[in-house]
Amino acid sequence: LMAQPGLETIVANEVKQILSSCPKLIQQFPFLTSDANNNNNPHWIIIRPWNCIGYVGLCLEEIISSSPSHLSNTTATNYQIMLEDLLISLRSIIHVTSHHGMFKVQFPDKNNKNNDTTPSTTMTSVPIQVYEKLKEALEKKEIIIPTLLSHQHDDNDINDTTLKFRVCSQRLGTNQLHPSTSILSSTHIEREAGGAIQEVFAAPDKNGVGGGVTCDLKNPQVVIQCDIINDVITVGTRLLRNTTQDMSKRHKYAYVNRVTVKSNVAFALLQLANIQPTHSILDPFCGGGTILLEAADYFSTTVNNNTTTTTKGNNNIKYVGLDVQEKSIEGARANAKVC
Repeated sequence: LMAQPGLETIVANEVKQILSSCPKLIQQFPFLTSDANNNNNPHWIIIRPWNCIGYVGLCLEEIISSSPSHLSNTTATNYQIMLEDLLISLRSIIHVTSHHGMFKVQFPDKNNKNNDTTPSTTMTSVPIQVYEKLKEALEKKEIIIPTLLSHQHDDNDINDTTLKFRVCSQRLGTNQLHPSTSILSSTHIEREAGGAIQEVFAAPDKNGVGGGVTCDLKNPQVVIQCDIINDVITVGTRLLRNTTQDMSKRHKYAYVNRVTVKSNVAFALLQLANIQPTHSILDPFCGGGTILLEAADYFSTTVNNNTTTTTKGNNNIKYVGLDVQEKSIEGARANAKVC
């Protein structure tokens, strides 16, 4: 789960809250509620995994493996889908990625300038490693990307549709092994990983199964996340809400202020303020009104947790925005009308 640095605890608390509020999950996984009101995070929530600031790890596989033995694989998969659907509804994050696997790349030895006795790893060979190792892992099914793998069809079927994907990458952690972006940048990873995925999934296999996968940078249906942490490349799939890559972009705006806060940060501020149904919310520097819009949306949202329907807060909360710029006040009013 990705958010801004410093919001990790708020993300973890929201995860505990939203998972513990789902009756079907609680029935099968009672431990979800054991730490719901505890300041200590349970073992399946990891703050800043691999020292990645702004990230929270959630061990979904460990939750599924803790399920009662009588559950079939299909039922366990359904529970994982339910968990992922709940994660997509989180308001404190920018995006959530389902992790599939990882592999290592070898950087040039900065302390060995000659490299006479051992084969050297040149700077230009590092990006190529991403292509070769990811392609090999995909072909051997050491890394499985379910969304792409499930897009299998008969190559002669006239009703076949093309699945569009793109690769996104970020440099995470400390990157102490080789901090230089000239060696392996996010752009390098996106290009080489995209090429490997395209080659493996674009054409049908020897049995005529598969294919129909193509790269589309502007309008992807699937976003593959390949991040580098020191010398490790992690591979996962972003879980998208309405095909939106940035989950903090959830409000329509008729007016965008020159400086604005992201909706997930606005949600974090509301959590820190501990808003109660009898409170009023005042934003003295409202700009385009993002904080007020987020509050109004959150406290009026109807939540369906499969068996129960509840409404957060109530309509008695008052929302007040002030700003020194009349243009911002007019813009905030316009935004309130379109949201």
